[in-house]
Amino acid sequence: MANLIVGYPSFLTQQLLEVLRREHPDEPNHLLVAPEQVEVARATLGRPQGVFIHRGEGSAVDLGLSAESLERLMPTVKRIFHFALDDGLGRGRRRTQRRRIEATRQLLRFASECAEKPRLVVLSSLFVLGQGSGLVAAEAPAVDPDLRNGLEMDLLARERLVMSSDLPWTLLRPGLVIGHSRTGHIDRLGGIYRLGILASQMPKRLPLPLPSRRARLHAVASDTLAMAAARLASSFRAHQRIVVVDHPQPLPSRTLVQAIAERNGLRTRGLAAGWDLAGPIATLLAGRSQTARDFGYLNDTYEYEAEFSEQLLRDLEVTMPPPAELMRLAIEFTATRLREA
Repeated sequence: MANLIVGYPSFLTQQLLEVLRREHPDEPNHLLVAPEQVEVARATLGRPQGVFIHRGEGSAVDLGLSAESLERLMPTVKRIFHFALDDGLGRGRRRTQRRRIEATRQLLRFASECAEKPRLVVLSSLFVLGQGSGLVAAEAPAVDPDLRNGLEMDLLARERLVMSSDLPWTLLRPGLVIGHSRTGHIDRLGGIYRLGILASQMPKRLPLPLPSRRARLHAVASDTLAMAAARLASSFRAHQRIVVVDHPQPLPSRTLVQAIAERNGLRTRGLAAGWDLAGPIATLLAGRSQTARDFGYLNDTYEYEAEFSEQLLRDLEVTMPPPAELMRLAIEFTATRLREA
């Protein structure tokens, strides 16, 4: 049995490879790597036994693989981890969307032509359920959600393509993917880490806006998500299921913002009812939409119901670290990086 990881060498796929090698030391691991990332992948990997790089392009026919790679992979691959997230930098929105959707189509076609239909473990997001308030069934297909951005639209399209296939699949819906659960380490200070950068640069007289009192921070450590993916791939109970990877008692978003403000000697200010945190943040950052989008996730007021996922992950001994500890590590890691910059 062999594994194929699509999306290497992203930070998350590096964690996944580490877990797979530890959990299944006798199984070969194959990595589909875009041509422009091959040298980075080689430098990251070194020369571990049982790990093989295949140059390819996810949105191309046969994944852009050589005849030699196809001959090696198609008879042996039994699990495929589709963790590719094309960030679309330097491309237009429509072109990025076409690439993402076509990459999923080509992967499904490749999997259907393997000697034995492999198990697909596909990365999506909790946020394909859109934005709103109240209780939402987080393990159900999303129906006409109020989405925030194009990435969520593309992940929802990915979900629908996978669920409509005749292949065995498991869909993963994490919240925000953050740093390592023991060290806080992450490859770059993106996403909510930008809040720490913003706070370090703000004049002390300006208050940091607080999200809604009902908002919760839905976040999972990268190594925890990798462990969940590896174990769910072998679970019969996860077959044809959407699995939510989130702490059952997420941290109030205000707790994070208040901790960051305290760390940087700033005051905080509550917002009027109905306001979105992204608005004031975007104003502070002169309309940098990417950053405003990231901070919008701190104002998520949905309450996600995922009892099956919580029980399944417990049974698989996938432990969710305490959210307060993840917050502390993220703040400390950001501060350390800023001091070193």
